[in-house]
Amino acid sequence: MRVTGGNLLKEVVINAKKVVKDSKNLNGPGGADIIIDEEQLKKAGRTTLGDLLRKNVKGFGIRVSKTGETYYSVYTTLLHLVIDGVNTEFFISPETPRYQYLKDIFDYYDAEEIKGIEVMVSGKYQMNYTSTYLKPLDVPWDHSFIEVTTRGGKGPFLKKSVGTYLYKPMPFITPKEFYSPKYTAGNITDMSDIRSTIYWTPNIITDKDGKATIGFYAADNPGTYTVIVEGADLQGHLGVKRKRITVKRCQNCPPPAIAP
Repeated sequence: MRVTGGNLLKEVVINAKKVVKDSKNLNGPGGADIIIDEEQLKKAGRTTLGDLLRKNVKGFGIRVSKTGETYYSVYTTLLHLVIDGVNTEFFISPETPRYQYLKDIFDYYDAEEIKGIEVMVSGKYQMNYTSTYLKPLDVPWDHSFIEVTTRGGKGPFLKKSVGTYLYKPMPFITPKEFYSPKYTAGNITDMSDIRSTIYWTPNIITDKDGKATIGFYAADNPGTYTVIVEGADLQGHLGVKRKRITVKRCQNCPPPAIAP
């Protein structure tokens, strides 16, 4: 079949890479096999760095060497941790096992203190790291690297600035108004009102004596209702009051009913 009257466009493929802001990645922006960006970390809350890696990095785990030494790895490669461009292994004391040293760091940091995590496993991305951090006789393809960018940007020594916290404000929305019927004299006896929640209002201002009056229509069916009032004053005191009232049908009572 021949198609006329149109132009055939070439296929367009869009490849967008995640980028970690302020990262010291030796490969440049987006140069990693796995990238956990700031948006993902904001949703993770107080999840530790170790739990983040276990959840998001396939192959990440703990292994035991032939000599009985425990170590962190990605698949079969020995894992190295770089924080804000600083190789954490430069500061391991001879008395501290390598596994325990990294475990303390993985437990120390949490998602709220991290801007991004980049994992370099393939030769394409770990080559610059092996040439920078490994010894000349080390086998490059036996090693993998994780680059962590913190909010403080101070390396593995300072967790975060004292007295700071990642504030995540709730998005602004316009409050919804609770439905409240308005009857006229002609339909006051209509028996179609079967609401379970009769009335709700989030903003009642009392007078200088702490009193306020509200009005609402009860439902069609007589019965017992629970009134719950919660409030606070300008000094920060909180108060809650619950009361049960019985509403009876009254043919000659003018609307609306007044809550006690």
